[in-house]
Amino acid sequence: MTETAYDADAPDPGAPDTTALDPTAYESAVALVGMAGRFPGADDVEGLWRNLLDGVKGLREITDEELAQAGVQPDVAADPRYVRVSGPVTGLELFDAPVFGFSPQEAEAMEPQHRLFLECAWEALERAGYCPTQPGGRSAFTAVAASPTTWSPTPRTWRRIRHRTAVRHRERA
Repeated sequence: MTETAYDADAPDPGAPDTTALDPTAYESAVALVGMAGRFPGADDVEGLWRNLLDGVKGLREITDEELAQAGVQPDVAADPRYVRVSGPVTGLELFDAPVFGFSPQEAEAMEPQHRLFLECAWEALERAGYCPTQPGGRSAFTAVAASPTTWSPTPRTWRRIRHRTAVRHRERA
């Protein structure tokens, strides 16, 4: 049996030689410098990783009471093919509309994932060291992923928005 001494300071023989890289090679380099997200069971990326490492699931079974409150008919809920699982994301009601230039009425009419996207994009820029309100002349690329949705404002929401808009226009006149 032969023993080999390990030198932690010695260069890795399998690593590429970076001393000969042309400085212009870095002009097309890509770096992941900011990341943000909201996930079922996790309010941020760090929470998602903790849940993954600890085996915590973000999905949960929907109760009969929640189904009834959501307007799901009892015969539909009783169907064995009906999937009674949800992946709720918390904090959707905390959207700060004025920060993004929206009135509260516009924010109320927006699809919740759109509001969530704006918040996460802002957070990712901040985590990357960019001030979202101060363009610094540097390029930034945003990649986004979202799940499909069937969200639409309820007729009650549309009535409130139309009423508030009409009141606002009368106040300005």
